[in-house]
Amino acid sequence: VTPTPECQIVLRQFFNNSGTFCINVSLTNDVSLAVTSARLNVAIDTNSSRNTAGATLGVLFFVCALAAIAFTYKRFKEYHPLREESEGSGFASGISAVPSMLWSFLNRRSTAESRPLLLGRVV
Repeated sequence: VTPTPECQIVLRQFFNNSGTFCINVSLTNDVSLAVTSARLNVAIDTNSSRNTAGATLGVLFFVCALAAIAFTYKRFKEYHPLREESEGSGFASGISAVPSMLWSFLNRRSTAESRPLLLGRVV
């Protein structure tokens, strides 16, 4: 018996993995009931274009990240010789030393512990 277009049903299911799947379908109305089962064997091709494109993008991303790390390492690892300052810049170098001296003075630790375990005595 060939089905008529009025009685035809289309099921669409997307399978992400390979394997054997069972589909149960039941249709009913006021006077009848139709039940059917089907077993499907799904084999997904591992050489599909989507898998190949994903792997290619992953490798490309890895190579770009590795190149960026190598470039950054090379850029900051280069030898930069120290430049001698001219005689007239002694005052300017003293100005740049003032903030570091102030910072070290403010962060100076006392000889005693800041939070001793024995509260009655300074160790």
